[in-house]
Amino acid sequence: MIIKRSSWHYKFNNLVKPEMGNENLCSYFWRFIGKCVVVLTILAVFLIFAYSFIISPFVLLHTAVLLFITSIVIIPAVSIHYLRRIFKGPITSPKENFIMEYIKAKKNKVCPLITYID
Repeated sequence: MIIKRSSWHYKFNNLVKPEMGNENLCSYFWRFIGKCVVVLTILAVFLIFAYSFIISPFVLLHTAVLLFITSIVIIPAVSIHYLRRIFKGPITSPKENFIMEYIKAKKNKVCPLITYID
C-alpha cells in the first residue's frame, strides 16, 4: 500500500514517534488507533475538569488547573497552525482510505507493506 507523507493520518501517526521502516498496514492501523485513544482520554480528562470547575466551590484552584490544561491543548494547536503556514503544507486527503485497506487486508488475512511517498 502507498501512503503519502502529506496525508493527515501519516502526520497524526508521526506526531511523537518518527516513521518506522518496513511497516505493514496492520501495525500502522493499530498505532493510529492507539493515538486516537490517547487523544480521546486527554479530551475526557479536560471535560471532567471543566465539569468540576462549574460545580465546585474551589473556583480559584479549578481556574488555575483549567487554564493549565487549556494552554496544553491550545499551544500545540497554534504551533501546528503556524508551522503549516511556514511550510505551506495544506491538509490533503489521500486517494486510498487506509481504514478500508486495513479491513480488506484482515479479510484476506494478509497485511501489505507500506511504501511512503512524498
